[in-house]
Amino acid sequence: GLTGHVDDDNPLWAAADVDGRIRRLGGDPGAYVTAGVYWLPANRVAARTTGFERLRDYLKWLVEQGRPVYGVALPIVFDIDRAHDVEAAEQAGFSRSPENAGA
Repeated sequence: GLTGHVDDDNPLWAAADVDGRIRRLGGDPGAYVTAGVYWLPANRVAARTTGFERLRDYLKWLVEQGRPVYGVALPIVFDIDRAHDVEAAEQAGFSRSPENAGA
């Protein structure tokens, strides 16, 4: 997933074309950042993954190798790793109330 909502200490910037294919990961700010939602087909090259310390490094390598990597633009995604992230999500209309659980 990709989002234009950026409030992260270390965002992974992404540039995608009109079809959603990611053309660049990392580097200069783009229109999007990765949103922490990933799906890889079972037949995706996996043997090489042991050489990467982080998933972002593997994804960047796939893009640089010309492998087809696509992103789906999501309207708003929160990286919840700080107390004020929870507050920001709640202010945006998300809450921890039971009626929203599992939604």
